[in-house]
Amino acid sequence: MDALVAALKDAHARKDRDGIYALWYTEGADQNSLTFCASIAKDIVESGIANLSYAAPAKTDVYNAKTGTWVHPNLQVLKRLKIQYAKAASNGMLGMDLDIGMKDGSYYFATSIEEKVSAPPTAAARAAAMPAGPAGDEFSTLMDSCRADASFLCEKEKKKKNVAALRQCLTDNTSALTPKCKAALK
Repeated sequence: MDALVAALKDAHARKDRDGIYALWYTEGADQNSLTFCASIAKDIVESGIANLSYAAPAKTDVYNAKTGTWVHPNLQVLKRLKIQYAKAASNGMLGMDLDIGMKDGSYYFATSIEEKVSAPPTAAARAAAMPAGPAGDEFSTLMDSCRADASFLCEKEKKKKNVAALRQCLTDNTSALTPKCKAALK
């Protein structure tokens, strides 16, 4: 985690918005989340960093009954980084809390995934949607590359978290898959 914070400080010192933006894990993130990450990178560069501290993770998933969507982090959240700006951002914000997770042995700031669901997710469903921890498992690894494909083509197999059935469904629909998902199936 300290390497992630050091990379943030370095990119901030260089006033490198793209370098800060690259610290987010964006796999599966919706466009609103990506836009939000870019605005945070801008705020950090323009407002400066007065203080950084770690905090325990907080509940960050939200169910929107009006749209039937569930928004949740795209990584298992391990810690939260609290950033206090040196001066107020152009939007008036004095700081930001960023969730930290791990993927393939590296720490990243987590972004959000927005999923259509028919009912509010249960605590078990919320826990099951998160990657299985730093090492992950075969299902999580496959979902990291094929989340959109699985949601569109293989929803039943995705919900059951049956990796063999999911792999078979995706294989049966190879012509409709994204290149990243096709590569993950090899």
